[in-house]
Amino acid sequence: MGDYTYADFKERLTRELWQRDDISALVGPWINAAYMDLGTRNRFWELKIPINFEFPELNVTASTTTADGTPYVNRPAELLHLYTVFDNTNNRKLDKMSPREYFSKTDRSTTAAEGQPTNWTRYGTYLYLWPTPAAAYSLSIYYRRRPAMLSAETDKTVLGAEWDEPTLKLAVIQSLMRLKQYENAMAERADWLAKVQDLIGIYTKEDLDQRHLAKTDPNYHDWGYGHGK
Repeated sequence: MGDYTYADFKERLTRELWQRDDISALVGPWINAAYMDLGTRNRFWELKIPINFEFPELNVTASTTTADGTPYVNRPAELLHLYTVFDNTNNRKLDKMSPREYFSKTDRSTTAAEGQPTNWTRYGTYLYLWPTPAAAYSLSIYYRRRPAMLSAETDKTVLGAEWDEPTLKLAVIQSLMRLKQYENAMAERADWLAKVQDLIGIYTKEDLDQRHLAKTDPNYHDWGYGHGK
């Protein structure tokens, strides 16, 4: 969770924008727009967010239960993209299928073809299961959520405190562009991109736990390092 409250964000953005009174009603929505962008976009100008980068705070799990004869369950309302579905009752991971493949199953509505689901697909506001569940099965849905908008003055972002300043500065840059202050926005942007790249680099240090990163370079084996490994 961040350190800045919604009130802090608005006060700081107002100060960055020269205390303009004519935008007092806009600073809140502009903060939320930047917060949403940071939590959902994968490109910011020339910066492409690495495909393996995640905000751990936005990866969550929801529990639901199927109903006998009902081919779907509701997807979580704040779902951005879904990682996997696990059937706790039958202790199995369900495989993903495309909507086209699902709707080509002519027996999906046949009572005699009901059983333990093996596949899921996302379509509209539902997660369709195949075969159609024959009973009540407990499911865990692992997914990436959208960040919830800040509304109360004491609300804080779900991201770590290290992302408070990047969230604020992104709001500053976007606000300056809305106000046609393009030169100022460009100056702020260069610094923001550098800081975000550094933060992303810190998150990737968790990859150091992978065993292959600790292996000895084969070129050194003849010199007594890791001999026989």
